Amino acid sequence: MPTGIVLPFPTGTTEAGYWNNFYFLVEAEWLSFDAGRKVVPGRTQEVIKRACKGIWDEMRVWKTRFVGHEGEESVDQFAEAQKVQTRVDRVRGFPDLGLGKIPFAKVPQTEQATIAVFHEILGRGLLKGYQTFDINTASTYDAVVKYSLSGSDVGAQALLIWREKLNK
Repeated sequence: MPTGIVLPFPTGTTEAGYWNNFYFLVEAEWLSFDAGRKVVPGRTQEVIKRACKGIWDEMRVWKTRFVGHEGEESVDQFAEAQKVQTRVDRVRGFPDLGLGKIPFAKVPQTEQATIAVFHEILGRGLLKGYQTFDINTASTYDAVVKYSLSGSDVGAQALLIWREKLNK
């Protein structure tokens, strides 16, 4: 997942020509994100930067051997396919949502998935009266919406019940 963590661009050396060809992939099981969140806390960023800088410094001697290669041979294709298949099998076990009017097929398992289903339903126009102005998933899961219905959108029976309660 791109995190936006960058090391300072090397200046005054021939290394600058190689710099744009390198990306560091960091596997950190101890680091987790909510869906949509890609901000790494400051102290953690510094730990990752130091580790990557150390790797870069070690690779400087061999850098010309790495530039220009696809790197596909270094990826265990079978292991990657197994990871994907395991996830698909797990998701298939979730109960079906069964709405039929939106493409979200399974019962949401997380808060983010529930929010996604809600917005799918809104986007399809299945819930009347909502107008979304803004949604924020960077720091909160808040949305700014306007909700209003005309009597014709509510339906005759609901409007009758509302009028009866209003008269009481």
